[in-house]
Amino acid sequence: MDARVVTAIALLIAAGSLGAMGLFPVPSVLIGASIVFGLTVGNITTLSPIIVRREFGAQAFGLVFGVASCGIQLAAALGPSLYGLLHDVFGSYGPALTGAACLDVAAAAVLIAGRRKPTRPSVLAMREVSDGASAEIELANSFSAANAGPPTSPPEGRQMPGTR
Repeated sequence: MDARVVTAIALLIAAGSLGAMGLFPVPSVLIGASIVFGLTVGNITTLSPIIVRREFGAQAFGLVFGVASCGIQLAAALGPSLYGLLHDVFGSYGPALTGAACLDVAAAAVLIAGRRKPTRPSVLAMREVSDGASAEIELANSFSAANAGPPTSPPEGRQMPGTR
């Protein structure tokens, strides 16, 4: 199954557990929903780098995931203070938990909306990389050279390379 779909499902399960905690703050629901939420966090944490690697490639992985990790860490650092502020304003954690559930639903929607449409690869244009980790599209240089036509005249006062 596609990592984006699995992550979106995990986010929706997390959203359900956060929503349950926000709407039904009784001990049994809080404990059960916390367990379910905890199970989703491990999957989301594991699947996020896999998605970044697939979408941006190995060469850009460090940069992209590094920037994303900075945002994630900033949100994790500020989250408890924001939750506390919302608790003080509303008198419960319900609005904060419901808001977090809505963010999870939005994240799942972004994951699904950003899926690549399956394409049929061209056998002639695809070359397997030696380590088998990925494939790259390669246009044949000989094709463009063969169809380039005769060389054009150089600008006035210049000589074409290879001529005297």
